Amino acid sequence: CQEYLGCSPQRITLSINYRSRERIVDFYTTFIKQTDWSREDGQPGHYRVTGKTIQAARQDPQISVVASNKENPEIVCSKIAQLVRNLIDNGKVDNPNQIAFMYPSLKSTQVKRMIIALEQVGLSVYAPRAGNFLNVPEAQAIFGLFLKIFQRPGMRGECRAVA
Repeated sequence: CQEYLGCSPQRITLSINYRSRERIVDFYTTFIKQTDWSREDGQPGHYRVTGKTIQAARQDPQISVVASNKENPEIVCSKIAQLVRNLIDNGKVDNPNQIAFMYPSLKSTQVKRMIIALEQVGLSVYAPRAGNFLNVPEAQAIFGLFLKIFQRPGMRGECRAVA
């Protein structure tokens, strides 16, 4: 900010989590505190904001996180998919978009298994990063617009009508 805009940034600390319940925020906070976020490249500072305290806006004691037992992966995915279906059917969730799955990588086999299990209980899955990025409609639309506007690479300088 100082170099390019000639002003110093003002820090605004976001300390209230409006999305997650208290148990999730507490779990996250405990997890984060167990990690040393110091930079390893010899540079000063940390990889994340330190000393930050986050409070949950929702203080209700409802279940927030569900963990499964170790079993055959297809069985676990099937049970989780059925749980999600039940949460939706019983009105415990207003919108399926309120349910999140956390994976270290969206390219993992477990993600593909979970998508299949959810689809088997009639739930559509939108996870564009779990597949080939260029095969999602949004990416195709954007690149199509780029081609329409800028034409194909290597065609600059040539007069060519674009329909």
